[in-house]
Amino acid sequence: MPLAAAAAISAIGAISAAKMQSNSNRDATRMQSDAMNNAGRIQDDAARRAEQTQREQQDYERFQYASQQRARQPYVDLSNRSMGKLADMLGVPGGGPQMPPQMTNRAPASVNPMNLSAFSGGAQTTPEADTVTLQAPTGEMRKVPRGMVQQYVSRGARVING
Repeated sequence: MPLAAAAAISAIGAISAAKMQSNSNRDATRMQSDAMNNAGRIQDDAARRAEQTQREQQDYERFQYASQQRARQPYVDLSNRSMGKLADMLGVPGGGPQMPPQMTNRAPASVNPMNLSAFSGGAQTTPEADTVTLQAPTGEMRKVPRGMVQQYVSRGARVING
């Protein structure tokens, strides 16, 4: 009997150890599953925050662009009036050269400061490259569009640079 009792005790110990091992494996699997679910939630939250930050950045850029356009508008209007006066002084019929259409206060979806085609209808030019400095017979100097130089020169203006 002592041998049978020892075998029974040994079997109970082995079964008990196997049960504890099984419980440990189940607990480890549950913890791993919980960790993966938690990591997924953290990634989802981070992605939502990144999208929100990007939307806020785009809104800020639109606001900045609109603010700059509003701040420049009085100078654009003054320039248009001045060009009309210069045209009248030089005797150009029609009240002066046609000015480019005004820009809207709406920013393009993506603004690249090195690519002016978004604002100029495809041509990558700067306003300075399209103007020539002329001196009127009265001595007043102005920058005028390159296409209008001949009309001004025929009225007595002199090309200073261009």
